[in-house]
Amino acid sequence: MGKALTAIALTVVGMYLGYFGAGGGILIMAILLRALNESYAVDNAIRNVMSLVMNWISAIIFIFTIQINWSVLITLTIGLIIGGYIGPAIVRHIPSNIMKYGVGILAILLAIYLGIKTY
Repeated sequence: MGKALTAIALTVVGMYLGYFGAGGGILIMAILLRALNESYAVDNAIRNVMSLVMNWISAIIFIFTIQINWSVLITLTIGLIIGGYIGPAIVRHIPSNIMKYGVGILAILLAIYLGIKTY
């Protein structure tokens, strides 16, 4: 994937994440796995930093424009901190190909399940 196409794709995903957020990590990983020749663990670390920056920007905008349920936010934050601490330790021990295909297969299965449940 060329640098310009990668930049455009990441910009579009960033705009999507700024408002909606669902599935954004998978979209970023798909772009990074195509654009970079790195291990899954490295691409995942890059995705985490990119997601952090994008979410902070969105959070700052939302803090000043909408009413926030702070008790829900605190609970979510605790889960994010635990996942952010445990996740990288797990990813370093699982081969990249297993992570790539495993995440892809699970994402497709989840999409099918949610589609069936919704319709």
